[in-house]
Amino acid sequence: MVFGVFDGLHPGHEFFLRTASGKCDRIVVVVARDTTSNELKRHLPRQGIKTRIKKVKADFPEADVVMGDTDINTWKILDKHKPDIIFLGHDQQEIAKELEKKNLKYEFIDSHEPEKYKSSLLDDYPK
Repeated sequence: MVFGVFDGLHPGHEFFLRTASGKCDRIVVVVARDTTSNELKRHLPRQGIKTRIKKVKADFPEADVVMGDTDINTWKILDKHKPDIIFLGHDQQEIAKELEKKNLKYEFIDSHEPEKYKSSLLDDYPK
């Protein structure tokens, strides 16, 4: 399982998803809801949830792409899908803390040029 906003699916996202997919038989991609992104990042995504899900499904048809929980930190999605391992990006240390509390296995995936491929660095991304 992986978590992300995936706003403007860029090469960094693609690297993350390809790497995670290559380490398992089946991957569940959890796309954060607009409200979740707004609460965590203090702004709405440029693309709505339906667009972001559609793009991830188009680029990763082997993935099971689902919407994240409605409420932050309820982790109902984990109970529903029961992942063997959760792959985290370089900027998801807070999620790791929550997973440790639940004794869930996780692995960080090295970033692909985070100084270049990060949504917040895109020219038209809210600062």
